[in-house]
This record gives sequence, C-alpha cells and structure tokens, in this order.
Amino acid sequence: MLKLKDGIGVPVQLTFKDLYKLEKENPELAEEYFNLQAKDKLNELDMVKVVYIGYLCAGNEKISFEDFLDKISNNRNETLSVYYDLIYPKN
Repeated sequence: MLKLKDGIGVPVQLTFKDLYKLEKENPELAEEYFNLQAKDKLNELDMVKVVYIGYLCAGNEKISFEDFLDKISNNRNETLSVYYDLIYPKN
C-alpha cells in the first residue's frame, strides 16, 4: 500500500504477470523498468519510478510520472519501503 500526500492509501503491485502485461501494453515503460533493474545502483528517483510502475500495474488511475510525483508523500522512508516491498515481497 502506498500512502499519498492526502493520506489516502492506494494499492501497488508488481507480479511477474503484471510485468508480462506491462511489456505487452506499454513496452517503453517495461523496457525502462528492466533497464532500471539491470543497473548496479539505483538512485531515489529510479526507485520511485519502480513504485510508479507498481502503481500503474495495480490498476490505479493512468497518470504521468510527473503527476505521480506530485501525488506521493515526500516521506522517503515510507515511499522507498514500498519499493523494497515490491522488489522483495515477503510472500
């Protein structure tokens, strides 16, 4: 769950099936995701881009990355924790 600036929580998900569908429906964004995962070191914005992809894959409103940046909390710990939950799920 990703907490937005307005306090509302929205679902995020990034399963293998989500990535498969993303590759079919939005190949440019899927390529960006795979390129990010191939990097040796990600910066904060790279991690937020992955969270954005998880936001889209969960079926939330289709918005630009820039609009997404306006919606999310500036609490880095919370947002980056969502990144790690997406990439390293506990289940």
